[in-house]
Amino acid sequence: MQRLRNEKKTPIADREEKRELVRYVEQEKSLTKRRAQADILTRARCLLTGMPSDDEVEP
Repeated sequence: MQRLRNEKKTPIADREEKRELVRYVEQEKSLTKRRAQADILTRARCLLTGMPSDDEVEP
């Protein structure tokens, strides 16, 4: 019975791990794209203070 429970938990944990990885990769792609599109002053500011997250970016 314990083996059966463990076998059910493993696919669920694997799916969640994959979702986390996908979220991380999407965030990194977004950050890379924003860095590439930023002008020189923005790049310098981000180098000194860090790139703001998507939530902090002004519209």
